[in-house]
Amino acid sequence: MFKYNEKISVIVPCYNVENYLHNTMKSILSQTYDNLEIILIDDGSTDNTGKIIDDFEKTDPRIKAIHQGNVGLSATRNKGIRVSTGIYISFIDADDYIDDTFYERLYTNLITYGADLAICGTKCFKNGKLDALLPPYRSKMTDKLDEKINLLRGGGVCDKLYKASILKDNCIFFEEGRMYEGNSFLVEYCYFTDKVVFSPDTFYNYVIHENSITTNSDIQHLIKLRKDRLHFIKVLNNFSKSHRIGKKSRDAVLRLIGRSILDKDDIRLLTLFRYLGLGLLTAKGEKWVIKKIFSLKI
Repeated sequence: MFKYNEKISVIVPCYNVENYLHNTMKSILSQTYDNLEIILIDDGSTDNTGKIIDDFEKTDPRIKAIHQGNVGLSATRNKGIRVSTGIYISFIDADDYIDDTFYERLYTNLITYGADLAICGTKCFKNGKLDALLPPYRSKMTDKLDEKINLLRGGGVCDKLYKASILKDNCIFFEEGRMYEGNSFLVEYCYFTDKVVFSPDTFYNYVIHENSITTNSDIQHLIKLRKDRLHFIKVLNNFSKSHRIGKKSRDAVLRLIGRSILDKDDIRLLTLFRYLGLGLLTAKGEKWVIKKIFSLKI
């Protein structure tokens, strides 16, 4: 039995996931921590996803099924934040799954250390096989902003447990219509936290599919991908300046950019983007990005 048993809102955006959602829901419904509000949001799916979430809603009073037109992942997560009623909030992708003790362990860490954000490790699966374990950190609790940002790793939002009050009181939402939106969301959230606790145990299971957003090789998609990468470089840089965070924290933001946003191919593309008139960075901006990212140990 838990000394505390506060409600956790689990936000699951769903778009054309009829082949994966049952496995995801099985892992959520098998949790050893059961005070959950499970919010399933059908984002205008064209397959049987909508019917599946309605069927789940009938089987468990903790489940809420919501339907909407297609607005994208960020807007769907934002809607989940707004309608949630839990003390804590979690995001689960509808094609991933979690270990049975995911919420028990994250919640226990929050309570034990008086933290505002709990993070665990992730197992990555590709083509049904274990592809990677993230991250290589030891257990850690910190109240220093630069160390908090360093713990964010690659900008993923799902291997974490958040305080709803921090999100709602500070109007922290995902920027809509963009990829890599998790990076600015996480940095802003960390700024308003007192403590962050990290466990290297891998309770979240990230599943990579050949047709996923991160593996789509369509040329227009790749152009948007890189435009959004560079957009968030500017967003994070502006955030660092406007909140006057110290040099260590600015460097931590740059490391986050290097790990999760910028790849070496982008360096060649910066000049090409400017040549094409996309207006992403000035020549001075390009020089700043290249110098800063690659002068740090990432």
